[in-house]
Amino acid sequence: MKEVKAEDSDSIEDIVELSLLYSGSDVTWVAAMETLCDEFMAQNPDIIINTENSGEANCENELKVKEALDEFPDIFELENVDAFADAGKLGAIDAEVSNMVTNVIVINKKSYGLPIYATTNGVIYNKNIFKKYDLEIPDSYEEFIQICDTLKAEGICPLAIGGNQEENMTYWLNYFFQKDIMEENPDWLEMRKERSVKFTSAESIHMLEDLKELFSKGYILEDSENMTENQIVTRMTENQFAMIYAGPWLFTKIIDAYPMSTESDKTSLGEEIPEDQDPVTYRLGWFFLGNDNGHLTALTRNNAYWALSETCTEDTRKKEAAQRFLKFFYTKENYRSMIQGMYGLPVTKEAIIYPAPSAQQKLLKDYRYADKNTVYLGMQGTASSFLTDVNKILKELYTGEYTVEKTAEEIDQAWDREAQEE
Repeated sequence: MKEVKAEDSDSIEDIVELSLLYSGSDVTWVAAMETLCDEFMAQNPDIIINTENSGEANCENELKVKEALDEFPDIFELENVDAFADAGKLGAIDAEVSNMVTNVIVINKKSYGLPIYATTNGVIYNKNIFKKYDLEIPDSYEEFIQICDTLKAEGICPLAIGGNQEENMTYWLNYFFQKDIMEENPDWLEMRKERSVKFTSAESIHMLEDLKELFSKGYILEDSENMTENQIVTRMTENQFAMIYAGPWLFTKIIDAYPMSTESDKTSLGEEIPEDQDPVTYRLGWFFLGNDNGHLTALTRNNAYWALSETCTEDTRKKEAAQRFLKFFYTKENYRSMIQGMYGLPVTKEAIIYPAPSAQQKLLKDYRYADKNTVYLGMQGTASSFLTDVNKILKELYTGEYTVEKTAEEIDQAWDREAQEE
């Protein structure tokens, strides 16, 4: 926690103190947040921001602790905006700020959540391995499976699953959810909320069969589902596997671990470097994974939102100061520096362009022209604990403890149980 006291300032007159809670253990993001807050205070000497980083994937557990201690923050990062708004914990954000961004969480015509940045999922792959075995970026899921079979036959592990203890399996689950269910029935999730369909339905069973197949066919690096992001990156840059289905936030760790990963495999004259003379052992590549027919839908996620506490907005001076900070955060130059470090997708209405490696440039280009879908199991619109429970259930599936049918039944029960608790 970084705490600055009003009495440490030259004058305590008219000083407004705000508490800010944000999440994430990525050192690039933490450094960027702390720098931004310092710059804001330097330009706004009448405002002091005391920051705290939860160190976790989200802030919600920490928020519950702080609420019990009567230390609820003024500005905070939040995933399940609906639940906190329904509980009366949030204050509305004025249009002057909310109009700066897209995909605002609006409840009863009031803005309660502003997306911090957007992200998506695709395949990060080793371009060197693809080059060695003459593999092309697949146009469909069938071609992707053919690549996995080719790599396995050559003694190369095709895939790893991991890098995020909370969501390591749900990236794939949501890909298959899109491919096997949503593209045929875009209303499926709403129908599940109305209980007119279940996870035991035929299309959902197909989704779970696809997921299990990744393990049953031996495509997955052993025990990778239990690895941290740093462990995954180490094994990837050491060529222990060829691909991982993840998001562009992993680029930063890969590049930090192996800066040469973004270098070209061509000489300065544009000539291809012979494989046996290439000093670079790992090259970073990216592609979106299409469906069975080659159709591409990019899943877009707003993992977290900025929110203001109700007590903050009830205090006129605090509310004004908090919204001044949010406006500062989304101002073009400031926001560019924030998302650049995470290779995030901008959520501002004003176009944001930032320098990035070729893999990120390809992502941004492909994303621009892809169909997009924001429906994501375990995020906004589903029960807050659903994601955690589903991950536990899926572990039983890929270890063989549960059949596909048993897995579907357990997911249905988790959904219904948590829907009642919400």
